[in-house]
Amino acid sequence: MQHTGQYAIVVPENMDVRVLVINPTAAEVLKLCDGTVTVAGIVDRVASQHNVPRAQVYEDVVAFLVSVDRQGLLDSGLSQEDTLLSHGGSH
Repeated sequence: MQHTGQYAIVVPENMDVRVLVINPTAAEVLKLCDGTVTVAGIVDRVASQHNVPRAQVYEDVVAFLVSVDRQGLLDSGLSQEDTLLSHGGSH
């Protein structure tokens, strides 16, 4: 495989492998998902580092985390129903 400077998640599926290419900010968010940083903490760090309004970052981070969780790539401890309910919550 050629190195392109892009980030990817390699996901084994039965006998196949799925590769998801993600941008550097998504990789940064995933690195922060270590069980010690809250979603609010992730949002604060990303907003600060990229000089983007917190509300905009919140929407993007939550949408990304919900997507990753639904694909089974993040162990959030929430059921899909809990995730859907919390996604509609306030920030």
